[in-house]
Amino acid sequence: MYDLRDSMDEKRQLGRLAKSLLVLGASVVIVLAVALATAGRRLALDHRVRALLAETAPSTTFDGMAWNGDSAGLFRHVGKTEMLPGERWYGAPPGKQDLEAHLAFLPESKRTLVDRGASAGSRVLPLENVIVFSHCGIALVESDRVFTDGPGGFFDAGTLAEVKARVLLVRELRRAFDAAAASGRVDLLELCVRSPCSVAAWDAGVALSEQGERALPVFRRFLDDEKLRESHYIVLERMRWNMECPGLGAELVHALEHELAVVEALDPGRRASRIHNGNTALALFGLARIRYKGCRDPLPRVRALLATIDYDRDTYVKQGLAEVERMLESP
Repeated sequence: MYDLRDSMDEKRQLGRLAKSLLVLGASVVIVLAVALATAGRRLALDHRVRALLAETAPSTTFDGMAWNGDSAGLFRHVGKTEMLPGERWYGAPPGKQDLEAHLAFLPESKRTLVDRGASAGSRVLPLENVIVFSHCGIALVESDRVFTDGPGGFFDAGTLAEVKARVLLVRELRRAFDAAAASGRVDLLELCVRSPCSVAAWDAGVALSEQGERALPVFRRFLDDEKLRESHYIVLERMRWNMECPGLGAELVHALEHELAVVEALDPGRRASRIHNGNTALALFGLARIRYKGCRDPLPRVRALLATIDYDRDTYVKQGLAEVERMLESP
């Protein structure tokens, strides 16, 4: 005969099983939700960085000030020293002392507008409306045109609307870049270091160097890409000064051999040759700094290169070669 107690035990067992399945199901749902949210944020950042890099190519005069300035906005100059806030673009507006310090760089003798057109004339710009980038720079505004300082005086840099749009775009790229760097996204930092936006490329090189060994494949691809040859110094400067990780010596030797191959194929008087001779020196200095002894093979080619160049940059290569030779001779 069926025992009632057996029936009760089975029900309790089924109840415990059902509760366990519910807990397991809830856990799976939570894990999946977290994974999907993480993947979504990753994809969103990827899309954001790619889109902003496409929009910010190539570099403009205001990129450095927008990238590094704590704040930016339009101010109206009144009286001799007072500046009244107009339109805030981003960040907290600078204090009175900061504004007065910026004005100190704008005496009449330094507000010369250089006409680069056919008339080739010049005049003094009025000190009325001023764009201030906190701790980074200034620009003058006259009749909706923006003028920024350059060789020989101020020059026309575009309309106020154009400059403002560019500044805000670069600031948005800076925020996306900071998010990529904070997350250690080497793939996004590689996109940035390849960017024609020079301020993003430079800081991406710095951020990548902090990733140590993870950055070395990125740096090799970058240095092997001849389309980027004028930016190779960005990576080589980091490898020379900042990095300290396994495999760095071998990568510096590879970079040195690549640069030598390019220089050997060029007329020494050409500009590209000059750039690559500078890069050759950076690789040599980096090898000396980390005391990498496995760099003897390319040195005869460096000596042969020195015999073919006679402009001022060759002293830089000589210095790098001398440092490597001293390092190799030391215990």
